[in-house]
Amino acid sequence: MTASLLPLEHLTDADFGFLAAAVSPRPDARDRIARLLRDGGEAIERALEDGRTHQALEEGDAARKISPYLLFSLLLHQCRIQERARAGDPAPSGDEPVLKEPPAGAGSGAGDDLVLLDGPGGAPATSGPCAEPGRSRPVLALLESPWTVHYLAELLASFAYTPPGMAAFTLGSRQYRLPLAEVDLAALNKVALLAAEPDRLSIYRRLGDLTLFLSSVALPAGEGGTAQPQSATPTPPRPAGLAAGDPTPARDGDRPGDGRDRDRATEGCTGRTGTGRETPDAVPVLPYSEGELEREGRRFYEYAAQHRGAGTTYLGRTLAVLASRYGTARTLLRRIVQQELPRVYPGGLHEMASRWGHAPQPGAVALSAPEGPAE
Repeated sequence: MTASLLPLEHLTDADFGFLAAAVSPRPDARDRIARLLRDGGEAIERALEDGRTHQALEEGDAARKISPYLLFSLLLHQCRIQERARAGDPAPSGDEPVLKEPPAGAGSGAGDDLVLLDGPGGAPATSGPCAEPGRSRPVLALLESPWTVHYLAELLASFAYTPPGMAAFTLGSRQYRLPLAEVDLAALNKVALLAAEPDRLSIYRRLGDLTLFLSSVALPAGEGGTAQPQSATPTPPRPAGLAAGDPTPARDGDRPGDGRDRDRATEGCTGRTGTGRETPDAVPVLPYSEGELEREGRRFYEYAAQHRGAGTTYLGRTLAVLASRYGTARTLLRRIVQQELPRVYPGGLHEMASRWGHAPQPGAVALSAPEGPAE
């Protein structure tokens, strides 16, 4: 499956109608254009990057009439063409992207490794939500691959199907729906360790996605989560046996398959006591700080990228990119969710999740992995 075909599995009839109406000045030609878009290929990519499409997104309640996937995909594509413009590369469609003033008072969260809005000397940038000469190139590097754009659009869309205040996700055959304060990464890591080797790719990938969700949506910008005791330890490094696909990971001094490493894999859950209760001095915003989520997220994505099953699809490179550019991805998702989405969708993600949070997710639940060659 080529990258230009990836959006087709998520786009609805309303999505195709919106795209056709946006790019066609002739109403009598829109049905033909919609059929052309359904075939995928270059036409769908050009429509997603067309400045007329982005303009149409801001008119009336257009954002409420399309699917969450298309909405977030358009926001990501808009960011990418703005980054290309700042780098001196023309938009593929030949249209100059519409550059908009950022919201007043907007700024990046503390701890971000990348500033998306603030210009030199603190002056606001005037070239759009994701552009800053000289400092915004990490965003362009992240978004240059259409596979990565698709992956992030799927991830953002999955946020819309998560009820407010909850974390909803699937690991293997098990579905989870937990209050944010009850997310326990060490316990969830044990699910991966106990899973069959072929299932670990999807589980580690989803755990990485969960940390991005928590740090870009659930964790307010500029907050470090809850105060953590110094004795808390993160999810332990994966044993070497896991990289080779051994069903039971092994540690030095352990016999493969004796199970002792699995018990130790869940010791020291970050932000929780040995009994699993929250520490008395911890305020239950999230049981993890931004730094802890980044450390664990990078590790989960690295585990998934190294899985032998990832090498047969686009996931191998995409997951490696997310592991190496985790901070950039977190900052970009936070900016889209906290600033760009409310600009076109009043009420932002909270309103979106209130509308879609209890609806069944389309397609293969979320974050599907279509077969295709690695880039």
